[in-house]
Amino acid sequence: MSCWNPCTATPTRACTAAGPTARCSTRTRPSPSLFGFADSAQVLAANAFDLHADPRRRHKLLDAIARSGFLAGEEVAFRRRDGTTFWGRVSSTIVRGPDGEIISYDGAIADITAQRQLEEQLRQSQRLESVGQLAGGIAHDFNNVLTAIVGYAELIRSDVGAQSPAHGHAGGVLRAAERAAALTRQLLAYSRRQVLSPQVLELGGVVEQLGEMLRRLIGEHIRLRIDTDARGSWALVDRSQIEQVIVNLVVNARDAMPDGGELVITVACAGDDHATGVHDGPHVALVVADTGVGMDEAVRARAFDPFFTTKDRGKGTGLGLSTVYGIVRQSGGDVFLDSRPGQGTTVTVCLPRVAPGAAPEAAAPARIAAHATATILVAEDEPMVRELTADCLARAGFTVLSAADGEAALELAAAHAGPLDLLLTDVVMPRLGGRELAARLRAARPDLRVLFISGYTDDARDLREAAGPGGDFLHKPFSPEELVARVRALLGAGVGGTA
Repeated sequence: MSCWNPCTATPTRACTAAGPTARCSTRTRPSPSLFGFADSAQVLAANAFDLHADPRRRHKLLDAIARSGFLAGEEVAFRRRDGTTFWGRVSSTIVRGPDGEIISYDGAIADITAQRQLEEQLRQSQRLESVGQLAGGIAHDFNNVLTAIVGYAELIRSDVGAQSPAHGHAGGVLRAAERAAALTRQLLAYSRRQVLSPQVLELGGVVEQLGEMLRRLIGEHIRLRIDTDARGSWALVDRSQIEQVIVNLVVNARDAMPDGGELVITVACAGDDHATGVHDGPHVALVVADTGVGMDEAVRARAFDPFFTTKDRGKGTGLGLSTVYGIVRQSGGDVFLDSRPGQGTTVTVCLPRVAPGAAPEAAAPARIAAHATATILVAEDEPMVRELTADCLARAGFTVLSAADGEAALELAAAHAGPLDLLLTDVVMPRLGGRELAARLRAARPDLRVLFISGYTDDARDLREAAGPGGDFLHKPFSPEELVARVRALLGAGVGGTA
């Protein structure tokens, strides 16, 4: 904190209050460091307008203090001598002479730049979290629709001959559905509801193995350099997802250098001294830096928003950086972006560092049933998905009981006199969800196998644990073949008929 004059915005305790070229009095020696001056003489000679990032703000400050006699906690953007800016919190009072004229101001300014940055990071995080929740909800609902589209298209194709026009039309529907499913996967990655299969990986090796493919991807007009840590940089991540992070960042860098440039990918251990300046604590830093066109402040603020892109229409979905953000955050890490117009872009991905070989515990092997036939209870609140699932399982030779939610499934199970071999249930349903339904049914039927299905999940591994030995999780959208194959794997080879 430093004393200052709100009229000149220079560090001092008493200053004359004349017009735009007001100078500080010399009754106290001002501290020059706040504004980057070498000594007090330079401060005294400074023009007030040059010290305000927005000179119009100075006029408003003068008007406000003239009306009320004081300022309290005003946040003002100032400019240092070298041209950089900082935020100051201003408090000041008027000093009047015997005739009532303003002769000086007495006050102080506190540098709150770091606080403002933290507040902005919090607002950005909250905004991205809200958008992520919306994106996850949309993707979940859309995956229910896609499950029905894919399923019925597959049934049509299996019911008609390969020479029939309907067979080709169904194939077109399936190709379109796959493109839509790819978009929903990106939305789920952004909203951190993607299904991950983490393993302990040395990230430097992962990047080096991608090196040749990345060089082909960026073209010969861009120089690629890969620097890795000889000590090894180990993190617990999903290999396919972290590879997608790397590729997305490289594609963005390539597009920012249409006339060529240099791309540097660095992987290193960091944060042992808890003072890296980007991310505290031991972590692995994956840094992708380019010499491209860079981003202005408005673009940087929206860079991680889904569907935001500065590319021409048809040349990008705007999901590249948003997907990176979601994958990294779901993996327990952080992502930081630094960019200026004409100065390139640096994206730093920080992931928790782990010890080599600290792999997650393997899931318990599924038990195999010896039934020759099987009865399956289906609980799904989306009618299209419920009807399709029941139809596919019945075609495969299983006996199917279907319910619209968990409560209805409990009632069906209680009324069913025969055995129940498998519960196939959505996770989120009205009245009673899939987790609670599975727990209640297994309390009475310990041998019941469980297959959870969902358009998204925050923790697929947790769902597999909830499913118990012999249980599993199937992500929507799925095809009839995937569904029947997964059910047969849970119940045992040769169960039911043929699909």
